[in-house]
Amino acid sequence: MNNSTAHASGHYPDETTTKLDAVESLRRAAVSASSDPTRPVFHFLPPANWMNDPNGPIHHNGYFHVFYQHNPFAESWGNIHWGHARSRDLVHWEHLPIALSPSADLDESHCYSGSCTVRRDGTPVILYTKVSSRGAREPFEQWMAVGDEDLLTWRKYEHNPILSIDRHDGPAVLGNWRDPFVFHENGRTYMILGAVLSETPDEEAAVLLYRACNDELTEWTFQSVLFSSPKYERGFLECPNFFHMGDEWVLFVSPYHPVEYYVGDLDPKSLTFRPRYKDRVDHSIDFYASNTFQADDGRRIALGWIRGFEKGRAWNGCLSLPREIERAHDGALVQRPIRELSVLRGQGYTLEPRWIRSRVERVPGLRSATLELRTVLRSASTGRFGLRVRMGTSDHSGVEIALEHDALNVAGMKVPLPQGHDPHRLDLHLFLDRSVLELFSFDGRVAVTKTMYPPEDCLEVGLFAYGQAKIEEFDAWELKPASIEGFPGRTQHLQR
Repeated sequence: MNNSTAHASGHYPDETTTKLDAVESLRRAAVSASSDPTRPVFHFLPPANWMNDPNGPIHHNGYFHVFYQHNPFAESWGNIHWGHARSRDLVHWEHLPIALSPSADLDESHCYSGSCTVRRDGTPVILYTKVSSRGAREPFEQWMAVGDEDLLTWRKYEHNPILSIDRHDGPAVLGNWRDPFVFHENGRTYMILGAVLSETPDEEAAVLLYRACNDELTEWTFQSVLFSSPKYERGFLECPNFFHMGDEWVLFVSPYHPVEYYVGDLDPKSLTFRPRYKDRVDHSIDFYASNTFQADDGRRIALGWIRGFEKGRAWNGCLSLPREIERAHDGALVQRPIRELSVLRGQGYTLEPRWIRSRVERVPGLRSATLELRTVLRSASTGRFGLRVRMGTSDHSGVEIALEHDALNVAGMKVPLPQGHDPHRLDLHLFLDRSVLELFSFDGRVAVTKTMYPPEDCLEVGLFAYGQAKIEEFDAWELKPASIEGFPGRTQHLQR
């Protein structure tokens, strides 16, 4: 019986067997996955099969570590493990052994999302949500795993759970509370969880706040309902993140539709979050379950799960490009792809300033499915204007990004313009990675991620205007693949 059959029938192998079988399953699937011409080459993804939420990103001992929700046995969701990789620069990656596998002997069927942090004594720990073989019919629990100094091997805490519904001492919640996010403030360690308050009149989707009672992070006490929203508006606040940015606090939530952020204050007495500004982290549902961490140089970096890929390709899902987050003067967040990505640039293409009048201007010589592009266009009329990537022979082919009236149109999806923005100016910074498009516009205030499948031979780029528009700036680069080395389960080549 193979593992996908075992999972479907409700019987799970023990954890050691699971990890060994997982590596073999990935080896088999990787042959097909690596030959797929739509598979991204500079976005991080596993060797094969399914991935979703990024988990526990952390900078530790000179490396950036990222964990992720992973089914090593199939290209669909299920049998959730924690995959693991590390990087020196967030561009080139090294696969590490699978960090967490479900422990059948402990009635664990999935290892859901969570955080990685370091205790006061220097011990790395993972806090995550344990799901039993009965799924949501039995309340989820929050578990801990303890790592070695290099985060390569993990063992589950022998006295799990560290937090359960029957002793969380907070309001009544439904049983599928989950996705712990850990942060430190004023010498104390806190954790937030997504939950649904079950005894409010209409049920509330909520973020609950807990404080660690000991340095081992094995005992927690309820502090407050940090934030809540009617359940009919946001069914569940998945993957919450809460962090300081300047003199304000920022909350990220994934409420079953595009990821949202809130900027506001934390009341020091009630420990409730009072937002003053809200918007979307990314306007597409193809970007989801984001997670943030602080780099060693102080930057706040965000990662998301890119989804929406076609089935039947032996892989499904990748990480977004790492994004640096900053606050604008009006409270909005600004996102920019990290500067380290410039190491991937190959041949460059530049256009001198010029006018486009009711036509399409193709970029001479540029034919690529992997590129970075920056441009500023300004319209002198009311007609639609913008650019198209992955164009074929027709001037109307390709994936269109256009400014039209009061919206930015990205591959047919309309995104409202930020308040106060000049409706005649369009700035674009985009990354194209075969089937993935990540776009940043309006000085980083708008981000849009899309998965797409144009014909493989459509590789050109064109700028267009229905009316008059000026190309004020244009630079593009073909991008080289990122290096993603190693394979889960093999550690002898690793060096500190």
